[in-house]
Amino acid sequence: MKPNKQMIVDEILFHLEEGKGFEQTFELILTKRNLSRPTFSTYWKMANEAFLKTLEERKQIFEDKSAQAFIESVEEGLMSKYDK
Repeated sequence: MKPNKQMIVDEILFHLEEGKGFEQTFELILTKRNLSRPTFSTYWKMANEAFLKTLEERKQIFEDKSAQAFIESVEEGLMSKYDK
């Protein structure tokens, strides 16, 4: 990917992580760069795919940590026959 294109995609990713939508991001990008709507849509799609991968990774990390916490809580809650 060209450096300029990557910069725009990274900028869109930044706005996605802030929770901004397509229109808000498009308006913000237009203040800095002169992009047509179809070009921005292409960049938006690329940024969205990268953002979804990031969300999946975060979800996996969260699931791993919550499973580990559950296992630890069960192990702490189990008592041996001597403890009973």
